[in-house]
Amino acid sequence: MESENKNNNNNNKKVKEESKVKVKFITNDANIRVTDTPIAVPVRLGRLGLSEVIHHLREEENETSKPFDFLINGKFIRTTLDKHIKNANLSEEQIITIEYLEAITEPKREKECQHDDWVSCVDGSNFGLVVSGSYDLGVRVWGYDGELISTGTGHLAGVKSVCWINDKNADNLSFVSASMDKTLRVWNFNRSQSEIKALACLKEHTGTIESVYVSPDSSRIVSASMDSTIKLWSIKDIPNQHATTSNSIEKSNSKKRRLANNTNSETAAVDQQSEIIHNITESLASVTVPNSQGVTVVNWTTQFQMLSGSMDSKIRLWDVSTLIANDTISTPAPLTHLDYSLESGLIVTAHKDRIVRIWDPRSSDETKSQTQSLISHKTWVTSVNWNPSSKYHCCSTSHDGTVKYWDIRTKIPLYTIDTLEKSKDKVLSSSFISNKNKNINDYSIVSGGTDSKLRIHYNDKQEQQ
Repeated sequence: MESENKNNNNNNKKVKEESKVKVKFITNDANIRVTDTPIAVPVRLGRLGLSEVIHHLREEENETSKPFDFLINGKFIRTTLDKHIKNANLSEEQIITIEYLEAITEPKREKECQHDDWVSCVDGSNFGLVVSGSYDLGVRVWGYDGELISTGTGHLAGVKSVCWINDKNADNLSFVSASMDKTLRVWNFNRSQSEIKALACLKEHTGTIESVYVSPDSSRIVSASMDSTIKLWSIKDIPNQHATTSNSIEKSNSKKRRLANNTNSETAAVDQQSEIIHNITESLASVTVPNSQGVTVVNWTTQFQMLSGSMDSKIRLWDVSTLIANDTISTPAPLTHLDYSLESGLIVTAHKDRIVRIWDPRSSDETKSQTQSLISHKTWVTSVNWNPSSKYHCCSTSHDGTVKYWDIRTKIPLYTIDTLEKSKDKVLSSSFISNKNKNINDYSIVSGGTDSKLRIHYNDKQEQQ
């Protein structure tokens, strides 16, 4: 009798394992497309098993073939088909449409770029260059291969934020930096001469400038400070070449030196060669953010609206023409960074409570505007950035020493780069860089941290092209 029961159990298990469901595979990538004719597959299959089915349909027998990711109704399959279908309240009697795409895997190669102190900020580009800012007072431009092209000095304290201004002329570029010395500096980068020169110094803030961003038309910049103000500045009249005369000039010496407690000195300088720098001491407009406890980040991705995040745990949406906050979103924890996606209209935010959050500012009900919480970091999240050509993908960095890459359709990161985790160093900043056309996988991640290194984490597809 006992033997008969065992056989019945084995038969029941075998029947369950052989249960099948009809599915139809679809994809937006013509390079990996297979037949959309419905086929029966075992419900016990998970992601890897379904990948084998796709490889078989494509007549690929190579066992090392790259795995795929699969979605049903926009949700990633992270269990067996059987469990996913039950959790989604779907019927096994109907044909189930499964979308598939090439899985995004962790970068296999990275380039380390040494600085003299913490790398506090980075900004990538579509033209194969990275600008970085450091606590060593310098700004640097790096090539896509990780080679240092040029260094600029002039700030009297650590650099907190950098942003490219102009990418229309690849040989004559400009960018802006913000510093703990309470100033902003506009720089020219001449690519053919591999030279950085300071063009202007903007002075009106009374506290550390935490963040700077450039308007979509590159004519203005916005800055955010621990003095609880947001300021707009015009940069369209700043000559891109050094003028010989100016009503307000700052002459700087060639000798680089650190000045620990003299950030207000007009004659103190750290530039590499004698230059004439235009002083701008009055912003176009300024607003004090009440009870903000310091504004930590600003973003100006669309022409008519800016975003800010602050230590009072609030996201504010500003009308550019009036500098009035049209909307405020309350969040559970102080904000350290945020980014806005032109592709999806969503906001991604970084917080001190270790959580990455996704918001839809178009929601009329504030309590419903948070669409997703991404929980994987162990401590303070320091930066978040949307992939410029994807409405689903973003990256985040943290004091836990990791960089994580997310698809917001799943709560599990697609991969984690843990280069600094063992050394207990912190990752402070991140950005995306591309040296190719704007395809979703053509962007590589750039990060900087307390190990005094900028790292370029090369995307596999860019390596293959």
